[in-house]
Amino acid sequence: MPTRFVEAVLSFAFPVVCEICGQPVSGYPQTGVCDSCALKIKRIPAPHCTACGRTLKIETGRCAECWGKVFYFDRAFACAPYEGGMKELLHTYKYNGRKYLKNFFIKIMREFITNHLAGLAWDAVVAVPLDPVQKRKR
Repeated sequence: MPTRFVEAVLSFAFPVVCEICGQPVSGYPQTGVCDSCALKIKRIPAPHCTACGRTLKIETGRCAECWGKVFYFDRAFACAPYEGGMKELLHTYKYNGRKYLKNFFIKIMREFITNHLAGLAWDAVVAVPLDPVQKRKR
């Protein structure tokens, strides 16, 4: 709990600016993304390929690229394409230590789960493990 208090005081004393446009971002917990920029980040619309998460034209389970391939998981989804603002945010989070961006990622994952996975049985949300060599470099 003390860390939340410290974060709140620090965000008041040193306001966080949007990592995309540079405008001040208000609110707590700090997401690091203003509402305007958050709305501009594309979301991957349903229906989704259960292997790669791409949008399908019709509900077939898998896209043409994934059809017939063997995967060692049942389903995988992505909330947004790795491009534009999302690519910039992920890069900033990973390489520039802006850990408060996790709150933005949690927000869009929660939105995605609520909108697209509410009726599905699922066990966990997991990150792709980082290569040990890359982890040491960071």
